[in-house]
Amino acid sequence: MPQIFVQDVQSGQTRRLTYSGRYNTQPSWSPSGDKIAYSTWEKSGEINIFVINADGSGVKRLTSGVRENESPSWSPDGSMIVFTSNRQGGKKLYVMSSTGGSQRRLLQMDGEQMQPSWSLFR
Repeated sequence: MPQIFVQDVQSGQTRRLTYSGRYNTQPSWSPSGDKIAYSTWEKSGEINIFVINADGSGVKRLTSGVRENESPSWSPDGSMIVFTSNRQGGKKLYVMSSTGGSQRRLLQMDGEQMQPSWSLFR
């Protein structure tokens, strides 16, 4: 079953971060490098977004009870996370605070939207 690992580039040492959830994928580093958001397929059958500290501590669920939530991507300032959810039927883009609050649909468009990636334009 997939889990989230980190590897020290200099030493080559690999460390496993996730130990819960049946399927942990789609890791996304926060801009400051201290947290990782990722998707977890839970025993309930839901897919939810979690955040974990880079040292493996402080696991926190950000979404729950709303079907499938996937593909988290941090805003450039680390205050928001964009993600895909099918909570209203087809897959659409949503945003939330980095602590999981204020979840809302981002766009009102036909079709499905998925796999968001937040970037900084200069």
